[in-house]
Amino acid sequence: MNIVVAEFFSDVQHALAIWSLLLLVAAMCVAFLMPRDKRVKPVAANAPDPALGPVLKRVRLSSEARELRLHARRLRSIADQAEETARKRREAWLAAMNQAAQTWQAFEEGDALTRRIEATLALPDPETPKTPAEYADRERYLHRAAMRACSHRQLSALDLSDALAHRNGWDPRLHPVKQEVILQRRIRESLLREHKAAVVKESKAWESAQLAATAVRNLRQEAFFAEQQAREMQKAAGPARAQASKPGLYDTRQLPLARARAY
Repeated sequence: MNIVVAEFFSDVQHALAIWSLLLLVAAMCVAFLMPRDKRVKPVAANAPDPALGPVLKRVRLSSEARELRLHARRLRSIADQAEETARKRREAWLAAMNQAAQTWQAFEEGDALTRRIEATLALPDPETPKTPAEYADRERYLHRAAMRACSHRQLSALDLSDALAHRNGWDPRLHPVKQEVILQRRIRESLLREHKAAVVKESKAWESAQLAATAVRNLRQEAFFAEQQAREMQKAAGPARAQASKPGLYDTRQLPLARARAY
């Protein structure tokens, strides 16, 4: 009898162990087949707090606004330097324009004088003796007239060289009246060349002044837009918090006073 009872309890223990194992396997299968969103998720230790989002956004906008203000300040400083350059170029253009006007006036006076002298060609040449002394006087007259015109910057050095060498139309044998006509024509040509050169210089000075003025306007406009964008970002970030007026432990504003007291 005892043997039968012992075998019965032994079989019951084996059955309980098998059923426990089956229940454990079934629970694991059910847990695995459950939807993922219904499972218990562990809370991450470093997950960002949703309440910090607006704060971080304000900090970012404030930082970008500060960078834009610094950029606008640098642009205004560069614009100030460019404005000084533009002022100098404008002064150079005004001087070149004045020079062009003066050369044109000189050319008009020289042209009027040349026309008056050319009118004397209609008169017959005075009768003079054809002697070596007469031709020597005519040559000296040509040299003196050419050097005088060159000293007054009415003739170029090249024209003076041609007159002294008796080339390119300079003939010392001509009567002084005809030599004066040739001289005044060369002076008129020289004045016209000088005026054309002054006009080219004035045109280049005008273009340079315009480029400098355009650069100043662009820099001022870019600085204005940067400052405006900075104000919009600062407005979106909200008003800046007022800092405490009480200096901290490492407030550098108190260092000069501390040094003065130490001495």
